[in-house]
Amino acid sequence: MLGRVFLLAFLGFLAFLIGVATAQSQQMCANDLVRQVVNNELKIGDQDRSHWMYRRHTEKQNAPKQEEEVVETSNGSLTRPILIDGRQPTAEEQQKAEQHIQQLASDPSEPERSSRQRKEEQEHTDRMFRMLPDALNFTYAEERGDLVKLTFVPNPQFRAPTREAEVFHALQGFMWVDRKQNRLGEISGRLVRKVKFGGGLLGHLDEGGTFDVKKEEVAPGSWKMTVLSVNMTGRVLFFKAISEQQKESRGEFKRLPDDLTVAQAAELLQKQVISQLQTGTGQAGAGAAGSR
Repeated sequence: MLGRVFLLAFLGFLAFLIGVATAQSQQMCANDLVRQVVNNELKIGDQDRSHWMYRRHTEKQNAPKQEEEVVETSNGSLTRPILIDGRQPTAEEQQKAEQHIQQLASDPSEPERSSRQRKEEQEHTDRMFRMLPDALNFTYAEERGDLVKLTFVPNPQFRAPTREAEVFHALQGFMWVDRKQNRLGEISGRLVRKVKFGGGLLGHLDEGGTFDVKKEEVAPGSWKMTVLSVNMTGRVLFFKAISEQQKESRGEFKRLPDDLTVAQAAELLQKQVISQLQTGTGQAGAGAAGSR
């Protein structure tokens, strides 16, 4: 009898160890999948030289809602308003937008300055994105064909090298990835506690802040951001209030020539917007994808 009890206990303990090992293996595979997606996104981002025209709808706190047409070039993006707070822009607002475009097209230093600024912003974003597989622990949650949903929580072993990276230690949420193409479809997170910088002396972000980013395949192999939503509050050095509430959606993507110049982009943008204003086709909302 004692032998049978011992055998059953041993088998139960063995099953427990196998379960733990399986969970750990799955955890490693989930983080490995995220690492593959991150590396692939960064690689494609470095190699992508494509340009697009698209509709953008933005909502920011203490600012009018805007519907804009955007044209990308190698020297930056040009924009012109279609709707401002649901109405067509006035002649003065159209003239102001046109003057800004002409300034970009005629000022030799502007493209270089814009390019340098975009490069710095992209490098900062890439550094944060590269930290994801190390800063967070991912777990498989759901599958829909090639799409896989992963949930994440902070990795307690991660040591944040920057103030921005400290946010990872208070972040929980989920991520959708296309496992076949190794592309990011959506990432959504929420701060489950207050984040203090420098022990609170340098500022903080309040508990409950959220963000959501969605990407879609707008053409075979081409994935673009279609939704950005940020809702964060807090304070920074010298008690300056933070109130970042922003919603942005993008849609109606059209591929443009890779060698499009600023002058060509300005002409294309003017024709597109004038046509839309004359026909009254501008409508609030870019028609971006809904939630998965």
